[in-house]
Amino acid sequence: MSLYYDLEKDRAPRTLKGLNEIFDCYSGTRFFDAIRSGDVHGGHTSDGHTFGQAEAIDIIVEVKNKLSSTNSDTSIQLAAYYTKSINAHASADMRKHFLFPALGILVAGAHIGFYALTFTTKTRLVALTPHLSMAMEPGNRYGRQNLLKAFEAACILRSHIINDTERMKNTPLEEIDADPRRRSLLGDFPYVHQVPAIPGPGMFNFEIDGEVIVKFTRRYFRKLHEFCAEEGRAPKLLGYGNAPDGWHVVVMEWINHEESDLKHFSPEYLETWSKDLRRLVNEFDEKGWVHGDLREVNMMISKRNPEEIMLVDFDWGGEVDSGPLYYPTSHISRT
Repeated sequence: MSLYYDLEKDRAPRTLKGLNEIFDCYSGTRFFDAIRSGDVHGGHTSDGHTFGQAEAIDIIVEVKNKLSSTNSDTSIQLAAYYTKSINAHASADMRKHFLFPALGILVAGAHIGFYALTFTTKTRLVALTPHLSMAMEPGNRYGRQNLLKAFEAACILRSHIINDTERMKNTPLEEIDADPRRRSLLGDFPYVHQVPAIPGPGMFNFEIDGEVIVKFTRRYFRKLHEFCAEEGRAPKLLGYGNAPDGWHVVVMEWINHEESDLKHFSPEYLETWSKDLRRLVNEFDEKGWVHGDLREVNMMISKRNPEEIMLVDFDWGGEVDSGPLYYPTSHISRT
């Protein structure tokens, strides 16, 4: 697969032959269908693909003669063929209940890269590896090991895709939402919009007897939020729970951040805010707690009560006795 070819049409069949031989050598019990070039839909021909039991492509291969400075066009081509196969062959019911996992492979000259593809309301493509060289000197043990591991992982992934598809065909599944975190944790609550302007990742605005904020985060100091809310110095905490894969979900009252302007009200209320914050910090300091991120971006007011300043974003807080607590300096450039 790493040899030189004048034309891409000469490289493609040799590449598919090599890939099929590698997949055939996989020591697992799964027998893989051969990857072949052919029509995806409407005269669009891929360099190589297979159709799975989910009525769509489960592996897609693109072959180029060289690795360009940007391969975005090629990765988009992988996603385009994959999407065409789903729209053309998968039933509407299937599209509501299955993610259509697929493996994408890009071979460009003597380099190879692996991608994962899924489909919710749109195609999602993620690079699993950098572009790995298949032409290296005999002494490059590290490079050879990485290439071997990548092919082994591709074989395992392809096997899992086939097994998951077979299981899906025999097991009723829930309807898929574009955001699985929102679907699995919040049920039928009306979704309003994502909130990009409020500090912190993974924040969504829902309407549950009025608008609320729903935040997904990897860590959160619930005790401090509850304490500050009781003191009237944080939005009310309406709900908290653990989610799959190490996520926490936090539901709090909605504070209209568009009405919040510290600079506008600071000439009149800065002294009051400073006094209240010092008192608040001293009180939770006596409990052995820290906020961990006391910056202006995590302070909020509203026009209705501009004299009352609130704290938000308790992700980096904790108990002093639990170990070192600090805001990661790698995040500072984001604010």
